[in-house]
Amino acid sequence: MNQGALPIGFNGRYLLDFLGRIEAGRVKMIFKSSVTPCEITPLEEPISYRYIVMPMVIK
Repeated sequence: MNQGALPIGFNGRYLLDFLGRIEAGRVKMIFKSSVTPCEITPLEEPISYRYIVMPMVIK
């Protein structure tokens, strides 16, 4: 469900670390707000792993 823009920031090193270790070409990011953990999984099935990353505060 797309509910509009959400200001959110992540440490780029954490995202690149995850993306560099997976074989999937696309990922899905699931989050509820800009201050709760984000779950990242491969977009393709079967989903055999998930990555949880905390967002950074943006001011």
